Amino acid sequence: MKRAASGLALAAVLLVAGCGGYPSDSGSDSATTVEKKPDAELEQRVEEFNSLLRETKPGWRFSAEKTVQHFVPGDTAYEVVVDEGESTATATSPSLEDDSVRHERYELDLLTSDADGWTIGSAIRTFQCQPNRGHQDFSAELCR
Repeated sequence: MKRAASGLALAAVLLVAGCGGYPSDSGSDSATTVEKKPDAELEQRVEEFNSLLRETKPGWRFSAEKTVQHFVPGDTAYEVVVDEGESTATATSPSLEDDSVRHERYELDLLTSDADGWTIGSAIRTFQCQPNRGHQDFSAELCR
C-alpha cells in the first residue's frame, strides 16, 4: 500500500481546516444518504490500513481525525467531521474537477482501544453527482 502522499494529504487537510472548510451546497440536502452498498475494494482497503496501523504503530493513531485523514485518498483535501462519542466520522471531498462526480464522501465507523488507538471498523463511499449528471444526494450509485 502506498502511503507516500499521506504526509502531503495531511498538510493539505490541515491547511483547509484552518481556512474554515468548504461552503455548503445549495439546492440539495447533502446530509441525506440515499443508498449504501458494500464495496469489496473498500473493505480490502480498510483491512490493509488497519494492518499497517498494527505493524507500524504511528503516533497519529491516537487521534481519530488524523486516522481518518490518513485513510482517505491522498490527492484530495477532505473536510473531516469526527463524532468520538458515536465513534463515527464523515470525510467529504471539496468540489471535484470531474465531469460526473461533484463530491465523494466516506462514512466511517471507528474503533478505539487504549493500546492500539483508533482504527477503521467499516467504510462506505458515496457520491454526489454534478448537476444533470445523476442523483444530487449522496449515494453509492455511480454518476452518469
